Amino acid sequence: MTYFFSSPISCDVKKIFINISHYYVVIFIFFSKTMPLSIQKRWEIIFLHLHKLGPKLNIKAIAKELKYSRDTVQTWINRYQETGDVQDEEGRGRKRKTSEKEDLDIISIAKRLRTSSSVEISTSISRQRTDISSRTVRRRLNEQGFYKLQPLKKPLLSDTHRENRLKWAKDNSKTDWSKVVFTDETTISQFNKPKKVWRQKGEIVKVPTVKHSAKVHVYGCFSEKGFGNIYCFTENLNSELLCTIYKKTLLPSARNFFGKDNNSWKLQEDNDPKHTSGKAQKWKDDNDVNILS
Repeated sequence: MTYFFSSPISCDVKKIFINISHYYVVIFIFFSKTMPLSIQKRWEIIFLHLHKLGPKLNIKAIAKELKYSRDTVQTWINRYQETGDVQDEEGRGRKRKTSEKEDLDIISIAKRLRTSSSVEISTSISRQRTDISSRTVRRRLNEQGFYKLQPLKKPLLSDTHRENRLKWAKDNSKTDWSKVVFTDETTISQFNKPKKVWRQKGEIVKVPTVKHSAKVHVYGCFSEKGFGNIYCFTENLNSELLCTIYKKTLLPSARNFFGKDNNSWKLQEDNDPKHTSGKAQKWKDDNDVNILS
């Protein structure tokens, strides 16, 4: 193990640093060998080494790929070859709190009530029979690939969207992004923020939202040099208000980033009709604001 020191330090300090580092390495190796592997990881080892559709890697390659010791990989390969399974031996470890039926009930409730919390699912199961903690509920859901994630809020991109975005990226492949000011608007609502839902990765879940809740709009900008000013407003954004925001928020921020020469930076904004309106375009032309096309 090699260490590099950016400035001269005493031998005693170097010795202490190296000893402490070796101590943490020993702890890492100890825990990596003693902490149990999940069933999924055990089957991954078997697939990589033995499955007819797998890459049939050797033990050394599997250990490197999965970052486990060779002994660990060898242990589970031997277990599978001897028993045909990678489950823990009967009687080993703590007894599972839930039955197979209760595990299915947890998954069923999470699918039916996507926005329910683990506490609510725990309470529902406990009313029926077994007293199950919310932590156990989360573990059972995670085992089946369910996590509390944001639901889908917007339609997926069309083929035309993808083509246009790819063309834009290629056209700007040589752009100096350190001289670009990025801007956007967002809305913060009181009630209709979508809740997180139980879903598996890649699964699309939609939830209803509340209309006409109290909200505030926020315009902001940033560049490589940092964050700019923000502008908060409650009225609907139109081209006239946008020009006011440009004057009070965009220009002061850009001049703080790049100085008073507007030719030293470019503006990046989306294709919202207000951004491309005649009034907004005239304001940008009058104030020498260059747009990233």
